[in-house]
Amino acid sequence: MPEKFSPPSDNNLSRRDFFRGLGGFVASHWFLSALPLGGVGVLAYARHDSLDLKKEHWDLFYPNLPTSLEGKTICQLSDLHLETLRILPERIEQIVMARKPDLLVITGDIISTRTDLDKLESFLGGLTATYGKFAVMGNNDYSHLSRTLFKHYLQQFQDLGWTPLLNTASF
Repeated sequence: MPEKFSPPSDNNLSRRDFFRGLGGFVASHWFLSALPLGGVGVLAYARHDSLDLKKEHWDLFYPNLPTSLEGKTICQLSDLHLETLRILPERIEQIVMARKPDLLVITGDIISTRTDLDKLESFLGGLTATYGKFAVMGNNDYSHLSRTLFKHYLQQFQDLGWTPLLNTASF
C-alpha cells in the first residue's frame, strides 16, 4: 500500500511572508498580474454599458430632401442584447417615447439566446411611431435560433406591430 504523506507541520507560512512572496511575484510578473485586473475592468465597463441607453441626436441636412420629410425624427435602437440589458423596459419606453419618433428602427442583435424570446413584448410592446416600426436582424438574432424558433421570433415582432425586414423593403 502506498505511503500516505502529511503536510509538514514545521513549515508554517506567516501572513507577512505570504504577502511578501505575493508582492515579489506581482513585481516580477506584472503583466500576468495585470490580466485579471484588465478582465475586471472590461466586465465592469460591460456591466456599466448595459445600465443605460446611449443617446445621440443628429440633425442631418440633405439638400434634395423632400419637404414632406423635413423635421421627421427617426429613433434607432441597436444591439439591445436583452439577456444582458439591465435597463427596465419602462425606462426604454420613457426614453424612446420622449423623442416622439416618426419612425422607429431596431438594427440587430436584439437577443442572443432563445431564453430572451419572452422579453420582446415587455421591452418593445409599448413603443409607437407615426410611420411605423421596423426591425433588421443581426447575427445574434439569426445564429442562436432554430428555423422554427426564428419564424416564431419574426411572428412575435409582427404581433407587436413591428415589420421585420429580411432582405426586403417596405414603402
